Amino acid sequence: APKLEARISLTLPMQGRHYEASRTLCLAEAMPGATQPAAAICLLMYQARLLHQAEKATDAFPLVIRAFHFARQHSMDELAVDAAHMVAITAAEPDAQVRWNETALDLARNSADPKATAWISVLHNNLAQAFIADSQFTAALNAFNSCRELALAENNSIVERGARWGIARALRSLGQTTEALAMQQQVLSEYNQLEETGALPVELIRMGRGLVHEELAQLCSTEAPNHAAQALEDLKSCKWWRQAKYWDRWWSLVRLAEQLPDFNLEKFTQN
Repeated sequence: APKLEARISLTLPMQGRHYEASRTLCLAEAMPGATQPAAAICLLMYQARLLHQAEKATDAFPLVIRAFHFARQHSMDELAVDAAHMVAITAAEPDAQVRWNETALDLARNSADPKATAWISVLHNNLAQAFIADSQFTAALNAFNSCRELALAENNSIVERGARWGIARALRSLGQTTEALAMQQQVLSEYNQLEETGALPVELIRMGRGLVHEELAQLCSTEAPNHAAQALEDLKSCKWWRQAKYWDRWWSLVRLAEQLPDFNLEKFTQN
């Protein structure tokens, strides 16, 4: 029951209901069984996720560190992997993000718990993203390739498509722009087909396609303004895109899109 209450609290900030989310978490913490190891770890994690959603990663970081060590102390592999991946997300420096993703991946690989090993393909993606943030592009390419291989084996088309985006992203920074361009154009075509058929929720399509357009704005000099405007259009509804750490990328797209005669910045700044 405490874990269920906490899960509910996580959906509320997505609706802008931050006070209710905090109140629901407090109720969960007061319920019988909340001090049991699994429940206590989960509650720490949910509290950290609420803080992260509120752009308070610095406050969330020590909570997930505590959750990680508590889970390791009680040999709870799935929770330890989850906690380590959250430490990576809330860590301030890219090199720390890399280390904690590697810790999570190492735990998942060596666990006998299927719920822990289920994290492996996702963690390859997270590690690759951390390598990108740390400008380790060859390492990122290798991690994205591993992620894709695992996703193909798992028949997980969403993760596999995201991995191909990542492979192309790494190739761009490694100077292999022709191959990167072809891959991003293929992924864009797939997202457009998915939108036509309604095979994926529109939110997932817009997020993925927006990131593809952002890359194409870097790869297609003549079409850069159009791709930048389309990236802004797709990503404007993604709440994570409004976080301060993405402002440089947002403004980079705006500067490109402003080259279009009919570009209206106000359209992308309205809440």
